[in-house]
Amino acid sequence: MKIRTPLLNLLPLLLSGFLSAPALAQTSTPAKQAGKPGAAAAAPKARVKKPVSKPVPPPPAPPPLPDASEEQLIAIERAYLGTYDCEFKQSVSITRNTKQGYLDVMWQKSIFTMKPVLSSTGALRLEDVTGRTLMIQIANKSMLLDTKIGQRLVDECLHPEQRAAIENMRIARAAAAAAGLNHGADSALGIEPKAAVAVAAANSAATAAASAASAATAAASAAGGAASAAAKAAVAASAAVASVPASAASATSSAVASAATAASAATAAASAADNAASAATKAADAASAAAAAVPTPAAPSASAPKS
Repeated sequence: MKIRTPLLNLLPLLLSGFLSAPALAQTSTPAKQAGKPGAAAAAPKARVKKPVSKPVPPPPAPPPLPDASEEQLIAIERAYLGTYDCEFKQSVSITRNTKQGYLDVMWQKSIFTMKPVLSSTGALRLEDVTGRTLMIQIANKSMLLDTKIGQRLVDECLHPEQRAAIENMRIARAAAAAAGLNHGADSALGIEPKAAVAVAAANSAATAAASAASAATAAASAAGGAASAAAKAAVAASAAVASVPASAASATSSAVASAATAASAATAAASAADNAASAATKAADAASAAAAAVPTPAAPSASAPKS
């Protein structure tokens, strides 16, 4: 009895161990299956559709340029073509457009098609046909403006013609100072309505003076030719008189005719000289009127900003 009692006490424990073993085996199986790689690989993946990019339409073609007016064709002859040296080592180039009466202004990588317009102040305006930019050409410089934002894109642009004009103005100021004349300070842009008219009159006077000089040169040349012809005629007449009268009748007639031709040429030369003198007088009067029409601008105040 003493020996069997411990065995009977252990019997419930052994039975409970055998009954719990299958349950533990069942619970461990799913865990092992869950730990296997690729268990969830059978699930389908969702496909992401990429957005389809639409083609960008080309920009619309610019409208055709209208035909140039007569004023536009006159203004385009005042434009300086070629390359301008500008501030900060920049440059502007102006060429003729394929459309008559229009210009192409090239700055950096942009090309602006512009219409030339001569303003009442004497300045030449190159107006962008799209209304975006504006280039102004005056006597001593040019500038390119952005009209949308109201700022200068590039300034202090000089064409060789403008450099020559600046040098001529410097010489004129030096001559005026030597003569005791005071023309005052130049305006910010170098243009004024009255001054523009005076400049145009001065240009006309210069043209008239050049024509007068040319006419005077032609008159002097004609007078020289007449004098030479008259000398030859006199020599021929002297030779004819010295010869035998009977055999020299035809030579005498030829000498008389040559003398008459020389006299006519001398008369024409004198008339041309008179015309040249009259043209020179008119040119001088026009130059005087132009000089009198040039206003004397007031000196700028110390607070005035420099352009």
